[in-house]
Amino acid sequence: MADTHIALAVIFDVPAGEDYKSYFPKFYAKVKAGTKDTLYYGFATCGNKVLCREGYKDGAAMLAHTAEVKDDLEGMIKKIGKDKVKILCSGPASEIDKVKPHMDGRL
Repeated sequence: MADTHIALAVIFDVPAGEDYKSYFPKFYAKVKAGTKDTLYYGFATCGNKVLCREGYKDGAAMLAHTAEVKDDLEGMIKKIGKDKVKILCSGPASEIDKVKPHMDGRL
């Protein structure tokens, strides 16, 4: 069986005083109602740093999730600034090649 798992770590450096926790329930609801190929999804915080740790069966599942949360994610990024978001992605080269054309320079 070939490994197709894609793992994401999205790190938000939230400016002091900016709300971010109100986004968590929105993202969790979309994950529960969305693609069934999500393996894991969760948030962790430390001060003003937010980590969203995500895992998907393959690149197609990651892209499906990205489409599902696009509006809320873009809203959060606009609030805190694109330069304060870092996306780390790992997986087999064949799956990374599928998602990379759909990502901007943060990947």
